[in-house]
Amino acid sequence: FPSHDTTAGGLSRLNWVLRAHPDIVVVALGVNDGLRGTSLWTIQNNLDKMVAKIQDTGASVVIVGMQLPTNYGQSYRKQFSRLYIVVAQKYVVNYIPFLLEGVALNPDLNLSDGLHPNAKGHQIIAQTVYNGILPVIKRRELGQR
Repeated sequence: FPSHDTTAGGLSRLNWVLRAHPDIVVVALGVNDGLRGTSLWTIQNNLDKMVAKIQDTGASVVIVGMQLPTNYGQSYRKQFSRLYIVVAQKYVVNYIPFLLEGVALNPDLNLSDGLHPNAKGHQIIAQTVYNGILPVIKRRELGQR
């Protein structure tokens, strides 16, 4: 999905993605919603709808969590991070706690804006995602969902 995408945008294009009949879908959306102060209910509801729709196709889902900067307040930040866990548990899907683990706030792994990863940062992110989807790949090879 495009940069600066939201859960609403992802949900609106999900049918297009599902036309490819994927075996595994990684859902890594929500941080832009959070940065905009979108209601937590809206974010969680959109993620919920996406996961349900993906699972209805027989595809496996991996939920990727994000964290917000400290200036968003402890309560909102904590509830924001928690909503990914709630959706992952509800649908019994694999969960990657933080997409930017080991990358966030490291100037050597981010562009000069301090927010977006550089090439080295993306290599770490790719490994994080790979580690999160590998158990799903192995389960699917065994004929499990």
